Amino acid sequence: MDFRHEWKHEINTSDMMAIRQRMLAVARPDSHTIDGRYEIRSLYFDNPADKALREKLDGVSRR
Repeated sequence: MDFRHEWKHEINTSDMMAIRQRMLAVARPDSHTIDGRYEIRSLYFDNPADKALREKLDGVSRR
């Protein structure tokens, strides 16, 4: 059985700006924002098959 591992860390303002620019190249802005903003508390990356998402939706308790 595969287990999900998480690494959490803070980023500085320079890194945030670089990530924002890179994300704009591959993602559309979220239409659910207020004045174009809301606070993101967690950012998760999945594999191309959306394995983590599918496990979450399927109720897999140990991800």
